[in-house]
Amino acid sequence: PDQPAALREAARVLKPGGRVGITTGDRSLPNSFQAASGKVLAAAPFSNQAQVDWLPYRVTRDQLEGLLQAAGFEPELLEVRTYTDHFQSPEEIFAFNTSSSFGNFLKELPGHQAADARAAIARALETLRVDKGLALQRHTIFAVARKR
Repeated sequence: PDQPAALREAARVLKPGGRVGITTGDRSLPNSFQAASGKVLAAAPFSNQAQVDWLPYRVTRDQLEGLLQAAGFEPELLEVRTYTDHFQSPEEIFAFNTSSSFGNFLKELPGHQAADARAAIARALETLRVDKGLALQRHTIFAVARKR
């Protein structure tokens, strides 16, 4: 939760010239699952109850650059890469997301509404179907920085 402190600690334990590498989702570019789910959950009847914060500690590329510099690092690589993952079904996507760090994204909804939201999200995900399956894009920031 305290990103500046974490990066200062990394700088403290590294010798001058030491490097740190970081990957994180780009806060300014939600992945396809987040976009589809967010659109469903922002609409009635879910909008009054479903408050989803997708990985609240994500940053933008520019924010990460500033955090690294403030902690005493000089960024050597700082880029956003986009990947496309293919899933065969919405259930496969839900299983993947349930096992990840934001797997409880429907926990604010009562049981029946969570089931309805899940069904609505599954329908939204089906619009992403291509020959290889459901195509979900994700955007990852890759950063390598050297301690000054």
